[in-house]
Formats: sequence, C-alpha cells, structure tokens
Amino acid sequence: MPCLVKALGLVSFAVVAATVEDAVVRAVALLVLANGLLCHVHGARDYVMWDVLCNVALAVLVNATSGSQPYTLGLTLLSGAAFAASAGHPNSLPHDLVHVLFVQAAGALGLALWRR
Repeated sequence: MPCLVKALGLVSFAVVAATVEDAVVRAVALLVLANGLLCHVHGARDYVMWDVLCNVALAVLVNATSGSQPYTLGLTLLSGAAFAASAGHPNSLPHDLVHVLFVQAAGALGLALWRR
C-alpha cells in the first residue's frame, strides 16, 4: 500500500546524493532512493521485500567497510530497532513518522558518514 509520508521521508537520501563528493556513496544513496520510491509509492509486496533485503545488504556493506565506527554502527542499530518498532503498522502516522525520522533519516546520516 502506498505511503506518501514514507515516500517524502526519502528526501534525506536525495540530500546525501546531492551533497557528498564520493561517487560510491552517491550511487548507494540513489539506489536506496529508487528502491524506496518503488516500495513506498507503488507499494507492491514484491517491491517491499526487495527494498528491505537491499537495504539490509547495503547496511552490512557500509558497516563492514566504514571508517566512521562506532557512529555508523550506532545509527544502523537505531535504524534497525526503529524499523522493527514501526513495521506491521501500514499507514499509521505515528509509525510512519518513526520510520521517516529513525529509519530513513538515521540511515541517510549513516550513509553520509561512510568513509571507505
């Protein structure tokens, strides 16, 4: 089911893509943005699963190679906990706001801090 609040929350990844100099970080931010738009605008179940799996794989990559620890890991743990807390509540404004602030924004900040 489409969710406009979560789709708008993806702006944080657009900001990362527009402001960082590292081409790999920009590419990852654009991939997360594209996947998120498919997931949160289209809302098909197949896109949701792809989005989650892709984000988990990218979080593992970023954390495994980041020179910005423990900050990146802390933001990833916050993001994961918030995802778990907000999952299963489709289109509930409080849960959508938790998703935007503590999943998407925290994930985008962790990505912006990524130093390979």
